[in-house]
Amino acid sequence: MAAKEGDETMVKQLLENGADIEAKDSSGRTALLWAADLGQEAIVKLLLEKGSNIDSKDENGETPLYWAIEGGHEAIVKLLLGNGADIESKGDNGYSQAPLPHAARNQNEAIVKLLLENGASVESKNEYDKVPLWHAACNGHEGIVRLLLENGADIELKDDFSQTRPLLVAAQRGHEGIVKLLLEKGADTNTKDGIGRTPLFEATAGGHEAIVKLVLENGADVESQNENGETVLLWAAENGHETIIKLLLENGADIESKNEYGETSLWHATYNGHEAVIRLLLEKGAKIEAKDDSG
Repeated sequence: MAAKEGDETMVKQLLENGADIEAKDSSGRTALLWAADLGQEAIVKLLLEKGSNIDSKDENGETPLYWAIEGGHEAIVKLLLGNGADIESKGDNGYSQAPLPHAARNQNEAIVKLLLENGASVESKNEYDKVPLWHAACNGHEGIVRLLLENGADIELKDDFSQTRPLLVAAQRGHEGIVKLLLEKGADTNTKDGIGRTPLFEATAGGHEAIVKLVLENGADVESQNENGETVLLWAAENGHETIIKLLLENGADIESKNEYGETSLWHATYNGHEAVIRLLLEKGAKIEAKDDSG
């Protein structure tokens, strides 16, 4: 296909000789879809001038705008938007997403800005109901996070799949700058996901000491429990995070807290062979005779 090869002269010649501008290949793509995907700006412009359907869809329901975003072709995104492309179009294969979350997920700040300037919904979602802010927080793109917040993104909007909010996923991934920014903007320090984990839980599990300290300074509940009755201290002991255990104890964590099976932090440290943690817990007064519910 001439559009796929970037041969503008051939495209012109074919159109002049009556070629069907909406003809599709085996994947359901028109010439416009291929040109947008491959960054062929001049051909995109030519096809639009000749009346090509700007919202034509391939076999998965993806449009030229989707493929231009996927390829990071800012000029083509701008061209398509200027010619009326559907800014909220989603594919129909069950795994697609609107243009804005797609751009946020691909970490393309310039395209995110373009879409917002052209009226894209800041809360548009992907197939798992994840919004653009969630994607930006997850991927550690502080510039996009700021841009979305400036445009009114809901800082507490969670996805339906895992019930996680932006702060929680940023803490999980170790993105300290974004955690700090979200907290400054009023994010709930003790937000929980679908299984009861808070940002403090996620930062602890990942060994992100700076984030643990940051959320504690911002009021994180050191005794919050997940759905299994585990506190953050138990998780820290299980994973051998000695420095984080010190931080948690300094902030009032109960050294004898137990999960639903009656297991303590000392039990977890012993079971997992973390000698330095065992010594620390004993120095801090952990009861060596403590038993779990099985005795």
